[in-house]
Amino acid sequence: MTTIIRRNERSWAIDLISKINAISTTNDLIIKRAGGESTISTGRGNTMFPDVVLYGNKEQSIILQGWELKMPDVPIEDETFIKDAQRKAIALNLNSVSSTTSHF
Repeated sequence: MTTIIRRNERSWAIDLISKINAISTTNDLIIKRAGGESTISTGRGNTMFPDVVLYGNKEQSIILQGWELKMPDVPIEDETFIKDAQRKAIALNLNSVSSTTSHF
């Protein structure tokens, strides 16, 4: 039996978070840290998990932006994708959202 290993949203998010943290550690940027899959709860039964969250401090208490990632099979203009990213931005009290699809 042959083992097949494929990239997915989580592996992509881990790579992005690692790179952002490496860059922010060695440079004086507004982004001080990146994380992901944090639980956002806005009430009973309304739990969300942003793929990447950019923080303005190392303690991760100042949220600058949340990113929603999708693989190439999801079009960037997909309405569900956009609404999910917007819903997470509203829950985080942010006035912007970043949604992107992978091209690897």
